[in-house]
Amino acid sequence: MNRVNIRAILGDPVKRRRLFTAVIETTQAREGIETTPQQAAEAYDKVLLEQNSFDSNEVIHARSIRIHGIMDDLQSRSITLDEAKAFVDEEAKNANLKPEFQDVFDGFKKLMQIMCDKREIQKR
Repeated sequence: MNRVNIRAILGDPVKRRRLFTAVIETTQAREGIETTPQQAAEAYDKVLLEQNSFDSNEVIHARSIRIHGIMDDLQSRSITLDEAKAFVDEEAKNANLKPEFQDVFDGFKKLMQIMCDKREIQKR
């Protein structure tokens, strides 16, 4: 019996796709469901797309939580506006965001500016 390096297979997208489509076909056949290689490949692609979408949403949610923390720090005056903007800029850069999500980060920066302007007015 030959040993198989499963990590190498799972690490290679082409080999991983072939493995999982074969597993889908075999599992369906065991249940008495005829599945073509094309159907198995489409099912794999759909699951992969949903998984990538889920991962992306989790990352965006985590970044949003961190930015809200920065907003709280800014409001409590434990950091400056420049420090907060630098953090949001770094988060946006690291996120490799789609343009529609970049607008969210720009909105956070505008909100931070408004908060600081309001604070300056209250000081007077």
